Amino acid sequence: MKKLFLTLSTDSMTDKKQWGGKRPNQTGRPTNRKGVKRVQFHCMIDPATRDQIKHLSEQKKLSAGQIIDEWAEGSKTE
Repeated sequence: MKKLFLTLSTDSMTDKKQWGGKRPNQTGRPTNRKGVKRVQFHCMIDPATRDQIKHLSEQKKLSAGQIIDEWAEGSKTE
């Protein structure tokens, strides 16, 4: 019959955790306008509109939300 020995290491309890917080390679989200929070927005759109947003997003290296923000800002000046 084999005997198994279990050893516990206290080193793993004291090691600095490698999870949580901002990673070194992440720049974080751009800051919002003062006093304004981002909100979720869900809607049904034409597939061509979705394709256009995706194309502009890849071209400008912006998120879909940032593309929509740009469109909204453009419509204010027209």
